[in-house]
Amino acid sequence: MIHNIDNSIVELATSVDLLKPLDKNPRKGDIAAIKASYAQFGQLKPIVAVEDEDGKFTVIAGNHQLRAAKELGWEQIAVAVVSLSEKEALAFALTDNKISELGSNDGELLFDLISDVTKSEFIQDDLFEAIGWDDFAIAAMENKIILSEAPIETDSSTWSAPQIVVSSVPVMTADGEETSVSTSPAPTTITPAVPTDTIVTQGSTSTKVEGGSSAAIQFTLVFSNAEEQAKWYSFLRWLKSHPSFSGETTSERLINFIDNYIED
Repeated sequence: MIHNIDNSIVELATSVDLLKPLDKNPRKGDIAAIKASYAQFGQLKPIVAVEDEDGKFTVIAGNHQLRAAKELGWEQIAVAVVSLSEKEALAFALTDNKISELGSNDGELLFDLISDVTKSEFIQDDLFEAIGWDDFAIAAMENKIILSEAPIETDSSTWSAPQIVVSSVPVMTADGEETSVSTSPAPTTITPAVPTDTIVTQGSTSTKVEGGSSAAIQFTLVFSNAEEQAKWYSFLRWLKSHPSFSGETTSERLINFIDNYIED
């Protein structure tokens, strides 16, 4: 029989012709992702079904796995048959769907695991793309980690508007009377209300570092492809770990790198 069931559960192999999907199943799964997983690893855990009065089985957990197996041409799939009432079966199906939505990931740990796995020659190139972790998604994940190293906040409290004083001078009218008129003010020198090393440009964001706030100029890098983006983030990782380029923020390390290698 045609299948790719792991030997540990092969005794649960059941003909796909005996299996029926759950009627009105609200869950919408990603068949392409399941097929990519089955193609890479085979079936490592069984789907769950209850036996019907006609001798066939209704799948209550794994409906999309069944569909993926059929699209792959499998004639059998491993099934764990359980004894539940109709109401219990429906309750389990709803609970199983909801549980898969709960929980969250530690972004940095997830990125580290993905990075380790993608270095393996065993993993097919299209596996992670099928489940939504293509090169751009992984690079964006790394970017989020880099940006999270220094929390940012909007801070314009140290910016003060200049005080412009309009001066006046006495003049004589045609009738010989003295009056005064306003003159255009001379260029005003703005004296910072705080030390210059803590001034923040109005409207910019600032990062809190030791010694106060420092202005942060924002910009966007546009990459032509995922490879360029990955190289940039690889460089930032190297820069962050290199002892020769110290700094509280990535921008400080980058400036140190430029000062070291670029001549004026």
